[in-house]
Amino acid sequence: MRTFWIGLVFSSVSVGMSAGPVWAQKVVKKPFPKQDERRENAAVNDAQRDLQEARDKLRDAEKSLTQEQMQLRQAVTAQKTATSAVQKVQGRLEDVHGERTGLIPARQKLKDVQIELDRASKPVLDRVHADQKPLVEALDRAKQALKPADDEIPQSRRDAVVEQAKLTKQLRDIERQALEADATTKPLLERIDTAETAVQTAVRKFEAAVERDGDLKAARQAFEKSKRDVDAAETALTRASRAAVEARNRLAQATQKLQQKQAADARDNNQPKKKSNKLK
Repeated sequence: MRTFWIGLVFSSVSVGMSAGPVWAQKVVKKPFPKQDERRENAAVNDAQRDLQEARDKLRDAEKSLTQEQMQLRQAVTAQKTATSAVQKVQGRLEDVHGERTGLIPARQKLKDVQIELDRASKPVLDRVHADQKPLVEALDRAKQALKPADDEIPQSRRDAVVEQAKLTKQLRDIERQALEADATTKPLLERIDTAETAVQTAVRKFEAAVERDGDLKAARQAFEKSKRDVDAAETALTRASRAAVEARNRLAQATQKLQQKQAADARDNNQPKKKSNKLK
């Protein structure tokens, strides 16, 4: 019996030595409620600063977008003015050189043949449009997409122009095949081709006659500059539009982040736990 008791004492001492004294063991302290509250308040404050910064960025981006939209409208207006100026000078020169170069009679002949073709081709084209209804509807949608919008990205408009051109060519090719297959409209198409060739020849003669005219040269140079200005304004508007989209996304993210931080802070009241009076 004495031997057994000594063994128990030895075992207890061994366990105590392996575990080490209680005062030597590492104690993991939990943060005080006030520390939690300070940390959560700091997170909310950071989120609020991010939100305000996002609002400032969006305000600046939208201001830039408005300015670039105005610049583009002004550039387009200037281009229209330049186009009118070129047409005005060309009209004056055509009055002087149009008959001599054959330009005016060539254009009138083309116009007369075109009227005949339009009248004769109507039933043929009506059948084509009925057979190609999906293509016609797609072309109508593409035309609607070309309507200007203040918040439109120029790249989107250029894509719409490309899409409309592609669909228009598809439909025109089908129409041309149908008109060439029709006994009434085929001869008129041939007359149209002949008249267009005559107009092109007359235009070359007219250009040779007016190439040294100073007013026409200046008007055309102004028109080319207006085209470059429109291109530059569209490029700037594209950048401003993308910056505005990015700023709106950043504002949405900052708003969501603040809401999450505020919700987390509301869930934790950080109140210290009351001591229990119950005896364990």
